[in-house]
Amino acid sequence: MGKRTRTSRRGSPFATALRPSIPSPFLLLTSVVLLALFMLAIPLAERGPRDALPPAAHARAIDAAFSTVLSIDSAGRHGLDGRRVEPGDLPQALSHVADLSPQPVLRIRAASTLPYRTIRSIVELAHRAGIHDVRLEVNHAR
Repeated sequence: MGKRTRTSRRGSPFATALRPSIPSPFLLLTSVVLLALFMLAIPLAERGPRDALPPAAHARAIDAAFSTVLSIDSAGRHGLDGRRVEPGDLPQALSHVADLSPQPVLRIRAASTLPYRTIRSIVELAHRAGIHDVRLEVNHAR
């Protein structure tokens, strides 16, 4: 007689019935629990530190402390930090602001009725004087 080989019910010597060593309900429950943990942990990890930015009031105080305000009314009169400046003296006053260390932010506060070409010429004067940070504000006079 020949050597007997173990065969499956279908008759093939290569087809064997595999049984899992871990019961499938346990495997399903474990994968669902892990999925739920990851779904909760990932959004918490993406938030990052909560105290990275200063409060808004603190930021406004810093911005006000390191800024110079150039105000222009609807008649075209200029004022630099509350002092009146003649249009001919404006380039010299802006170069004095540019020489300050640290260089402050120049906030141009103009009347809403003022044409933009007037504001643009003052921005160009500030850039030529060496002021790099120029911000525009609108003064809504009543």
